[in-house]
Amino acid sequence: MSSLPNGDYYRQLTLFQQEKQALIDRSICLTEAAKYFGIAPKAFIQQLHGLKLIYKPAKHWLGYQDKLNAGLLVQRPVEFTHSNGETGFRSQVLITPKGMRWLHRYLMPSMA
Repeated sequence: MSSLPNGDYYRQLTLFQQEKQALIDRSICLTEAAKYFGIAPKAFIQQLHGLKLIYKPAKHWLGYQDKLNAGLLVQRPVEFTHSNGETGFRSQVLITPKGMRWLHRYLMPSMA
């Protein structure tokens, strides 16, 4: 008798992964979002930090888990090469279409 989950589990997992990838594909990076709102990227990122959307535990910004769960942000792994030739990974925060609508209400209230 196998201890592996049934096929429904794998179908659900595959569907979840496909939905997450589709969401990532429709999401934009923080710099692109800043351009959309007409705000300098550094100032925009500080506003996101002030709104408790992102935080910086070390060198790179991450999304707060409640904002990820709410569908305002997603994170994707990004591969990069160090100057010494070694490969590494980090997370990149992206803003979803839902997150852009949410931000529009906060950053451009007269137009909402």
